[in-house]
Amino acid sequence: MVLQLKYLAAQGVEHPLAITLVENHLEDLGKHKFNRIAQQLEVDVEDVEEAWEFIKSKLNPHPAQGSDGIPTRSGPRPVQGYVMPDVTIVETEDGFQAEVIESRRFALSVNGMYQQLLTQANSNGVAYTEQDREHIQNYVSRAKMFIANINQRRQTMQKISDVLVTYQEDFLRHGVRHLKPLTRAMLADQTHIHESTVSRATAAKYVMLPNGKVIPFSNFFTASLSVKDIIKDMIASEDRALTDQEIAERLQDYGYNVARRTVAKYRDQLDILPSSLR
Repeated sequence: MVLQLKYLAAQGVEHPLAITLVENHLEDLGKHKFNRIAQQLEVDVEDVEEAWEFIKSKLNPHPAQGSDGIPTRSGPRPVQGYVMPDVTIVETEDGFQAEVIESRRFALSVNGMYQQLLTQANSNGVAYTEQDREHIQNYVSRAKMFIANINQRRQTMQKISDVLVTYQEDFLRHGVRHLKPLTRAMLADQTHIHESTVSRATAAKYVMLPNGKVIPFSNFFTASLSVKDIIKDMIASEDRALTDQEIAERLQDYGYNVARRTVAKYRDQLDILPSSLR
C-alpha cells in the first residue's frame, strides 16, 4: 500500500497523512478509531477521516489482481481473460437452443489412403506380410475408436446442454436471480448419464449465454449465485452498513433462509468488507 501511495505521489496525487496512517495506524484505521489516531498524531479528526477516504478511493487492496506478474515496459502484463466457449445458447422462435461448438468446428474421419490400405490388406489378391496387415488394422482400428470417443463426448455434451437449457430457462431469460437449484446428480438422472460422466463432461467447460456472456458450466450448479447477487445489491444500496445478521433477516423476505455465518461466507467470497469496516 505504501508503494501505491508513493506512486500516486509521484503523479501529483497525495494526502499528507496517508503514508503515516498506513505505516503506523493501519489496524486502528480499519477499526475506524479516528479519534484515537487524531490524538496520537495531534491533528483534527476531520483530517484523519479525509485521509481514510483518500486511502479507500485511491488504493487497491489486491494490487496484483488482474495481472499475471510478467513485467512489461508499461507495468505487469494483464491477465488474458478470454475463454472460448464450448457450448453456445441462442434464442430462436422455438425457444432456447444449445449447440456444441466443436461439432461444427471440425469433422474427423480416417484418411482415405489408410482405408484403401485396409481394404487391400484384407484382400487375398494383394501381397502383404502378416506384420503389415496387423499394423494397418491396428492403426485404423485405433483411429476409428478415437473418432467414436470424440463423437460420444460431443453427444454427451449436447444431451447435457439440452437439459440445462430447458431446466434453467428462467435463468436464461431473467438472470441469476432465477437460477434454480440443480446438482450434477439431478442432471445425471434426467439425462440417463452417470454422474461421474456429467462431472467430467462439464469440468473446465464454458457456455456462451444468449446475451453474449461466457460463464463456466459450474455456474449452473451453484444455487448460491442468486443469493450472492441479492447480497451485493443490498450492500450497494445500503444507507448505513448492514450487519450480516440484518442481511440474513432481509434475505428471508426473498424466500431465502440463510444463516448469518453463511451470509458472512458469501460476503467474503464477494470481497466485501464486514459492516464495521464499510
